[in-house]
This record gives sequence, C-alpha cells and structure tokens, in this order.
Amino acid sequence: MDSYYGDGYDMVHQHDQTIWSCGYKYLSPNYMGVASVSHDAGATWTRHVLYSGTDYGYIRAIAVDPDDPDRVFCLGYENGSYRLYHTLNGGTSWTGTAASGYTGTPCGMAICPDNGNLIAAASSSGLYSSSNAGATWTKVTTAFSGANDLMESTIFEGLLIATVNQGVWLWEDWTGAPVQVGSDLGHPDVACLAESSDYLYAGTDGGAAWRSYNGTGIGEQGPGSQTATALSAAPNPARGFSVLSFDLPSQQVVELALYDITGRRVLSVVEGMMDQGRNSVTVDTSVLSPGMYFARLTTGEGPVTARMIVTR
Repeated sequence: MDSYYGDGYDMVHQHDQTIWSCGYKYLSPNYMGVASVSHDAGATWTRHVLYSGTDYGYIRAIAVDPDDPDRVFCLGYENGSYRLYHTLNGGTSWTGTAASGYTGTPCGMAICPDNGNLIAAASSSGLYSSSNAGATWTKVTTAFSGANDLMESTIFEGLLIATVNQGVWLWEDWTGAPVQVGSDLGHPDVACLAESSDYLYAGTDGGAAWRSYNGTGIGEQGPGSQTATALSAAPNPARGFSVLSFDLPSQQVVELALYDITGRRVLSVVEGMMDQGRNSVTVDTSVLSPGMYFARLTTGEGPVTARMIVTR
C-alpha cells in the first residue's frame, strides 16, 4: 500500500451546510497535515494540504471565527514543533507560523465570540490561550494537567473545558481563572462536551455520558423578572463569602437557597419574612466545594436565580 489516509482529528460545523475537518494523510514517504471543508453537508470535500514532508506531521484542532466564516485557524505539529495555520479567505490561501509558547498534543480549539483575536486551545498539557490571534501562547492554569475538548457555552456564558483528570471546568467570559463546575461524573476523564437549552452533556473516557440539568427551575433569571427582585451575588467569584442582594416590592415570606449544577439543593440561606426594599444576606462559601452554583430566590412573584462561582 503506497498511500494511507489517517483519521480525522477534529470537526466543526460552521453554519448552514458548511463543515470543516482536519487530520493527516500519509502518502509514502510523506506525511501531510490537512484541513478539509465541505459546503454541502459532507457530500463533497475540498482538501487543503497545510504541511507535507517526510517528518511526522498532522493537524489536530480547528476553529472557525463565529463572526467571520472565512477566518479559520488550525493547530498541528510538524518537524518537531507545534505550528498554527490560518486562512482569512475560506481556504484560498493559508499562512503558517510557529505556535510560540504552546506545547502538548492539540485536542481542540475555540475562538472567543467577543474577541476574534482571543483563541483557546485544549492540549494534553492543559489549557492554552493566545490574545494575538495565535502569534504567542500562554498556559491559562495549572489546576488540571490536560484538556480533551472545548465548547463555548450559552448556558454558562463562557468556555467549558473537558479535562483529562478533573471533570468539567468553566472559563467564565474567557477571563480570570477557570473553575470546576462538574466533578461527580463517575470518571474524571471527560472526553467531549455538548449542550442543549436545558442540559450540559459530558462524555467520559469511562464509557458513559452524563448530563446536568439547567432548566427554568435552576438557571439564569430572565430579563422580565430582573426588576422584581434584582438578585445578585458579590463578590463573584466568591472566596470565603458572598453577599446575596435582592429587592422586594413588599414585605413578604421568601426562600433563598443554593443549588449545584445538577439541580441539587446544597445550602438553605433564608426562609422567612423579609422587609420591603433592598435586602442583603451574607453566605459563608467556605463550606462549599469550588465550582458553580445557582442562588434561587422564591417570592410571591415566583422564583428568580443568579449564578455564583465559588473559588479557593
């Protein structure tokens, strides 16, 4: 056999019927790092060879700018070093540069929806980011040793990270330090992530799929309900304590409690009569494990919730 087509390593659905994929092709004696695109939902493909040589090479991660479908980034390996490729015209031409500061086998990429020059990469060595469109890279955290997948989450408003050994983490708004939001998955090695309007799904290396509930009972308050109570937490993220504040249109009985991302009630904060106007309650977060929680306030007008991050 004089030729061999290797596995596709990563795939991203761009929009409509456009799909991008990446991987490698072996045509003796050369290895080729390739990115491929289909504009008809996979019926036909156009292959772009980004690297060709006798040294081992591949493309393992790919991402499309959510604001510019012609702007695509690929991360791979060739000639003993990691390399970034990008196109600004949908693949007509490509530019390759050294991925300075990056290390580890690429496992996924994502582009910040609010800043097209801010890119994240899941690596066997951890989570890396670049604030200058891939020219230089830095390690975001040492809290986990490796990452398998990345997903921009609409439920949690940030980048979700499937880690090799510590469950699911959230990089909220792509700033600060990531926090763990899911660890009780039966197996700590999370291979992939997906979400719907109500659930976050995690596929583990232990051969199981898990989901966390985030329906209307436990989730972010909608714009229509914010004026009734304006529930908020500060500081957020919280380290040691957080103050939950809310407005009441009248004196009434309220219930305020904290829930984890599985929908399990973990702490009762207030149950009783509260005065009209602004109310504040201090919560000792030292009794909680680091991660994401939802504060749920139930009043005569119904329930509203606010998200709270606990760190150490």
